[in-house]
Amino acid sequence: MRRQTRQPDEWIVADGGTMPVRCTMGQDHVIDTGMPPGAQNFAANLLNGLASATGDLLVFVEDDDFYAPTHVASLAELAERGHPIVGSEPVQRYYNAAHRCFRLMDNRGASMCQTAIGAELKPVLERVIRACSARNSFGIDADLWTAVGRRLWAFTGRMSVVGMKGLPGRVGLGVGHRPDARWERDPKLARLRAWIGPDAECYAPFEVPRVDA
Repeated sequence: MRRQTRQPDEWIVADGGTMPVRCTMGQDHVIDTGMPPGAQNFAANLLNGLASATGDLLVFVEDDDFYAPTHVASLAELAERGHPIVGSEPVQRYYNAAHRCFRLMDNRGASMCQTAIGAELKPVLERVIRACSARNSFGIDADLWTAVGRRLWAFTGRMSVVGMKGLPGRVGLGVGHRPDARWERDPKLARLRAWIGPDAECYAPFEVPRVDA
């Protein structure tokens, strides 16, 4: 966030970890350690963040993903042209640091980590989050696409996010991104360096030994 070419007016950290982080850059730190790991924890973090947000545009940033410095600016530019809900690239890039492999997926909406919405859509998103929490579902992004309608979406077309998987921490949506035949190996981090530059070295220590059948 410190690198973003357009800084947010307010930066809210919704923290559902068992050991809350220490925020040192003036963030509004919202802590809720009462939810179990998984979809309900994810939903609770989103609801807590929404309750604290006061801006006209809400940009969702996840703590384990990579963001190019122009990410916030590119979403804000689209929103300022009148689009109520915007996303970044139409192709999602995923990288599993533990297994050093990557995958490209067609994007029929946008993951929450790539999404920004106008404040007028907060009630819609809140309803979607509560419904997903009730059925213990991570599908908040897909349900939001349906609730809002595809015609209201706009995409920057810029490749600014890499969804990082296979990192330590509480169990989350990453369990749905276990590498299989659809993933390509990247043993020397060449693809990750092409995507995020020298920051790729930050993920090198998380590799686990490969076990071939």
